[in-house]
Amino acid sequence: VLRALLLLCAHLTPHVVKATNNNSTEGRLYQHLLSDYEKEVRPGEPSSLLVTQYQLNMFHLVDVNEKQGTWELIVWVRVKWIEDRMKWKPSEWEGIKQMQIDASKLWTPSFLFYQQVSQDVIINTAGYIGYDGSVFWSTPTRLLLNCVFSLESFPNDEQHCPVFIEGWNYHGLLQDLRFMQDSFGRESGVDLSQFSATGGDTEWVVSEVEMRRVVRFYPCCEEPWPSLQWNVTLSRS
Repeated sequence: VLRALLLLCAHLTPHVVKATNNNSTEGRLYQHLLSDYEKEVRPGEPSSLLVTQYQLNMFHLVDVNEKQGTWELIVWVRVKWIEDRMKWKPSEWEGIKQMQIDASKLWTPSFLFYQQVSQDVIINTAGYIGYDGSVFWSTPTRLLLNCVFSLESFPNDEQHCPVFIEGWNYHGLLQDLRFMQDSFGRESGVDLSQFSATGGDTEWVVSEVEMRRVVRFYPCCEEPWPSLQWNVTLSRS
């Protein structure tokens, strides 16, 4: 499964420039973008709202453990945002419109999966930076999540397991969480086009995914905390 995942990552990676020679145009642009760049600083003005968009590409259902109340899957966590410190004019850089930069060198949104027992990044990836400052970051991740199972309708049962993402470092007045949109402006917060249970728990399939955005308020704070919820329906095959 891991080998197939890595091959698919390579196959679906967009054509971008990855700087390997500091004397090349790409290398000079790479140095230009990272010169004086502070990855610990959030993009935008100090009080401005940064919109981050999310999509879960559900790649592989690994296991459903009803006794332990857990389910395990491999997803690509896809995030988009605007990094205003990484803009350039392609006409000044031999027409280069996109760069690939290791995500460890970039500011990246901090978020937390609720219900998680464990979260393991399978491979460290790069961010794809457009000349207009747009950033696309996709991280293959193995998730082990809690779920409350009901066996009343066994063996024709369906299980409903929510997946929550909420921001960690910034409240909703500084970082908003939204579902990713397609080219027509429609919500596209989930991708099941590469989903497979082959080699994993073939007793179950993901039959439906519903999405909703929730805004919470906590006793400690007056600011809103937006979160994204994917309600995943698991059906016995």
